[in-house]
Amino acid sequence: MLEMIKQILDFWFIEEDTSASPMSRALWDEECTEYDSFIKHKFEGLHYLAVKGKLNSWLRQPKSCLAFIILMHQFPKRMHRGSPTAYQFDGLAIKATDRGRDRKLDKELDIIEKVFFYAPYIDSEELTHQRLSLVLLQKLIAEAKENNDRCMSYLEKSNRRASDSYVIIQNFGRFPARNEILERESTQEELVFLGLPNNFC
Repeated sequence: MLEMIKQILDFWFIEEDTSASPMSRALWDEECTEYDSFIKHKFEGLHYLAVKGKLNSWLRQPKSCLAFIILMHQFPKRMHRGSPTAYQFDGLAIKATDRGRDRKLDKELDIIEKVFFYAPYIDSEELTHQRLSLVLLQKLIAEAKENNDRCMSYLEKSNRRASDSYVIIQNFGRFPARNEILERESTQEELVFLGLPNNFC
């Protein structure tokens, strides 16, 4: 199991070119499809073990909990792009994040690791999660400034996305950009919003 955890974290965080900034990682861009097939081939079996509760022991330690969250939150968005299944496991990811924070596991992680530990909150359609994501990211930005951390640019990008997400959920109670995929009927107000540039899910 330790090797599986290492494979997830190495894939997600380790640059092939070690001189490159981690902020240049195309993998972290949800619009990037380059890695979808690889993730599905490499990690789909492990993902379904987690769904069945076979990896719950991972929730006890910081790094393994982070790997579990990535497995539940990030990988389904790539493995099932354009399908309702892409969002099916967000609840499990949020529960893992909640449990990890309750146990203060996030305190043992690097700043950039914490971003992905908290990421399920940003994608949640619950306003309480959206508020929490903003609070947590502001704390990370302050921590990064204090330590002159090189992940500042990605933190600021994440904070902008979280701020936009908060406004969308505050206004609509959901992400209208997901309506078609999830077979939800859009309201007239949502249709107007969807006609605007740079709307996202």
